[in-house]
Amino acid sequence: MWIDGTNNGTTFYDQSGNNNPATQTNNPVTTRILQYRTTAFNGSSQYLSATNTFLSSFTAVSWGAWVKTTYSAADTEIMTSNTTNAVFTLRVAGGNPYFRVYAGGVGTVLNPSFNITDGSWHHVMGTWDGSTMTIFVD
Repeated sequence: MWIDGTNNGTTFYDQSGNNNPATQTNNPVTTRILQYRTTAFNGSSQYLSATNTFLSSFTAVSWGAWVKTTYSAADTEIMTSNTTNAVFTLRVAGGNPYFRVYAGGVGTVLNPSFNITDGSWHHVMGTWDGSTMTIFVD
């Protein structure tokens, strides 16, 4: 799902062509930077939610986000999906990136020691090809 901040009221449109729009909660702020739009969330009560039925048929997935935070006191969800077939989670845990895949009754977690709570922008990407997980930072 590629949501680029192009919104109409409370709906953010799926840019992948798969028709999986998301709905905003508690008015995150969308602004334009150059030709791009960005959405800022307060880290506690603002978020986007989308149906996750499209994830139930995946055999591979890549989850990524740009993250800028100084908050490291607790785990903070970036993205999560919980279907009957699989769980995918990307979060900040103890100041470090965290990627979890639970599929086929087996769960795997990657949580490298790479502090991303320094107030700078970091690109965090977790990938899973059906058997191997990798997490990339910057």
